[in-house]
Amino acid sequence: MSHSLELKDRVAVELECEPRVDAALIRVGVDNGVVTLTGVVSSYAQKVAAERAVKRVPEVKAVASNLEVRLPFPACPNDSELARAVVAGLEWDVILPDHSVQVRVADGWVTLEGQLISERQRAAAQGAVARVTGVRGVSDLIRVEPMNSPTDLPDTHHSGPVQAAPELMS
Repeated sequence: MSHSLELKDRVAVELECEPRVDAALIRVGVDNGVVTLTGVVSSYAQKVAAERAVKRVPEVKAVASNLEVRLPFPACPNDSELARAVVAGLEWDVILPDHSVQVRVADGWVTLEGQLISERQRAAAQGAVARVTGVRGVSDLIRVEPMNSPTDLPDTHHSGPVQAAPELMS
């Protein structure tokens, strides 16, 4: 068996073992360590999970993902609903400073822009978007520019000391 066929088999097994992926609808091609995924998935989160599963396989040099996100009919929000859901997901993520990421949505495709101070924050923004039902894809245009010192960190979530609600103080 050739090396490419062995790698293709290992990738297929990894996809089958990934519980967030319906591997039956994904085709795998391998050429010189480059894995190409084609087929259909039902969510952007499933597409990301498939790509990550392939990257876990030793000897995979690169992943070319041609997976199409085809949303189930009842789960297709319009762009306005999708934009509101993405913004809410970003606001709920405590790692992200308030109003640091701007969102554009067109035909289910989300574009993220803004500036963050770490790759961890960028990953949090991407994860928040991936969890939103109806996202077909993401363009991440976020700039990461680390702060120079801890005193440079902005206080983004509140303007004063945190106080307990009066009913909790008795």
